[in-house]
Amino acid sequence: MIQSLEVNSITQDQLDIEHCPNCGGALKIIAAIEDPPVIIKILSHLGLPTRAPPRAPARRVDLFQTI
Repeated sequence: MIQSLEVNSITQDQLDIEHCPNCGGALKIIAAIEDPPVIIKILSHLGLPTRAPPRAPARRVDLFQTI
């Protein structure tokens, strides 16, 4: 169940879509939602952000810095 997951603290490597987080049993993907308006509607209904967070500004790298 998606509500039992801490969505903001899970990385893609930690998310196991093949096993139930509660009992460890096998899971089966029954649908893949790819239509952006439908995704936005579902996320809005769940009270989740519909846009990705803003990207951090690039950090300056001094290529000629001597160490």
